[in-house]
Amino acid sequence: MTRIAVNKSINLAKSARKTREEYYGPWIPEPLSEELEAQLERKEQVNYAMMVVFERLEPKERAVFLLKDVFGYSHQEISDLLDISVLNSRQVLTRAKRIIAKSDVQTVREVGADRSMIALFVKSIEDGNIAPFIEKLTSEATMQIDGGKRRQAPLRVLHTPLRIGAFLRGVAEHDFFGDSRELRLIDEQICILIKENGILVRIIFLSLNVEGDKVQSVFVVTNPDKLKKNLRNCVTFLMADLSY
Repeated sequence: MTRIAVNKSINLAKSARKTREEYYGPWIPEPLSEELEAQLERKEQVNYAMMVVFERLEPKERAVFLLKDVFGYSHQEISDLLDISVLNSRQVLTRAKRIIAKSDVQTVREVGADRSMIALFVKSIEDGNIAPFIEKLTSEATMQIDGGKRRQAPLRVLHTPLRIGAFLRGVAEHDFFGDSRELRLIDEQICILIKENGILVRIIFLSLNVEGDKVQSVFVVTNPDKLKKNLRNCVTFLMADLSY
């Protein structure tokens, strides 16, 4: 069953690449629904920041990393599952870890740090002064907003605190932050649920740097299709990100 799931996920990841390349605007993974998340073993989950980093890995790199570091398979077991040598499995894992390290984001659950930074973001919104939050962005911070064709959003990734701050100040006047906000734990991270008239309109995740004292990335999911869909297969989701 594991071999079937892994091979199917790798094939789906390969075919999904073209779909993501043709996607309208920035593409980021769909948040895992709270209902499905509650059914999973916490030790087998990764946070939202990690799912975004997975997009930089080749399908086989993603599979080896998940099997070894998340599910605890040995290199011998991985070589049998993927029909590669033990040496190749080690090399693929090294490559994957090198790419993950370059992302400079926390890829483990740090709820305390997340909660503190999210609280600062919400307070900045409530006070109508986004400056305190902008000061917490790293010099190379990025912001990605996934609206697909369903919601208006920048078609490119925003880079640097200057541009992110300008965008946030601009959209604050247009109900970007809704009329109510809730903090929830989704995909092993505290996030902000933005609602208008009780309807969920976007989810905001913050990814911290490795030190945990600055925000490296801001991810905003506002595509209605991604907000309402429930994923049926966790393993396939983790390895192939079937949300587009």
